[in-house]
Amino acid sequence: FELPKELKMSDLYSEYKKLVNELNDTFNAIKENKKLEKRAFSPYAQTIQKMANEHPKEIVMFILAENTQDFAVEALNVALTVALICPLMNLNKDATFDVVIASLLHNVGVLRLPTSLTNKADNLTEAEIQILKTHILHAYKCAVDELSYSESVGNSILQQYERWDGKGYPEGLSGTNIDLGSRLISISDAFVLSLAKKVDGKSPMSYEVVKSLLSYSSSKFDPNIVKMVIQCVGIYPIGSVVLLNDGAICKVVQIATDAPLRPCVQVILSETGKIYTQEDSKIIDLKEYKDKFIVRAMDPRIYLK
Repeated sequence: FELPKELKMSDLYSEYKKLVNELNDTFNAIKENKKLEKRAFSPYAQTIQKMANEHPKEIVMFILAENTQDFAVEALNVALTVALICPLMNLNKDATFDVVIASLLHNVGVLRLPTSLTNKADNLTEAEIQILKTHILHAYKCAVDELSYSESVGNSILQQYERWDGKGYPEGLSGTNIDLGSRLISISDAFVLSLAKKVDGKSPMSYEVVKSLLSYSSSKFDPNIVKMVIQCVGIYPIGSVVLLNDGAICKVVQIATDAPLRPCVQVILSETGKIYTQEDSKIIDLKEYKDKFIVRAMDPRIYLK
């Protein structure tokens, strides 16, 4: 998925890129053990909440498009995903703020581990895996002891690897016994990392990422939060290429939060074989055309050249 040209040139996108740069500088300071001001991430969290509340559709597009394996981009996109979900769960402003802070800092402990371990290409030994798992303790210490954030923030960081079915760590908690912030971070992090993961040099289709989240509902993830993610990004996220029941090939251009299976689509190849350009293609709102529906997702690399 690529951002439309007009969105790339927007003030909102400039603000997003500015946040990435500022976060990079702050994370580098943490990596170098430089002393930061107390609650140094609070301005970032406030901006993230504002962006997600005022521009949810555009923020989803940024998350889908900016899927590099950059540390700051990952942290920002996880926090933005969390900020999109929180209002759907009726969390108040303070609770949302704490979870957004925790999501920004959830992986920061990795910066305190030896690069010889975090960058190791070969399989890790059991001892190395145990050392790597301590990154959540380092992140907790950074958030609570160094930056003076609340125990609520710290708990969300400490429990991020617990699973809905109780097979996670460090305490094997299950279901709603797991901190809510941790449950939000867990699924948001999985979503963002899956978008950036490459197999044989190719990024996955966004539909495949959503399908993967669904497959782990009620095992790894809180099924209610999975539903909220899908409500935000759709079963077929923006940019997905789909086949309709009449044979037309279309691109998803707008999701319907109240009907995830019936987004607005733009015709690329009609049922009669006509190829449409960006300028002359028609938009079909599948909520209005009840006789049309999506049969399956297609590989966008074939149709969006």
